[in-house]
Amino acid sequence: AWDYRPSYRVRRPLRAQLWMAALAVLVLSLAGAGCLRKSGTAVVLGKEYVPATEISVSPNESASPNSAEPSATPIMRPEQWLVHVEMVADLKKVDVQVERPRWEALHEGDRVRVTYRQGKYTGTVWSAEID
Repeated sequence: AWDYRPSYRVRRPLRAQLWMAALAVLVLSLAGAGCLRKSGTAVVLGKEYVPATEISVSPNESASPNSAEPSATPIMRPEQWLVHVEMVADLKKVDVQVERPRWEALHEGDRVRVTYRQGKYTGTVWSAEID
């Protein structure tokens, strides 16, 4: 038996909207609570070039040895240009991945402005960029 009262029809979509809003607030608060955004002046300590490399991944164990599939799947890791910097304020060392022209323009001892995200509990730097 259906309840065709207007209050039932109004209350049900409103309840679903409230749950969706509460879920959205929860997700956004958890996403923002995990790390702090910090920025400041840093000194370039050094630069490092990491060439592209090929990594072999082991095949799935469930694959039969008589299959026509190759024994390992090659995966290419792209080349990277890293700049090692030390923050002036707290002496924290941070590795920043930059594009090649920026990497070539920077030299040891240069001062740059760095923005990075740091985990609240572990202090791990998740992402960093030179402004």
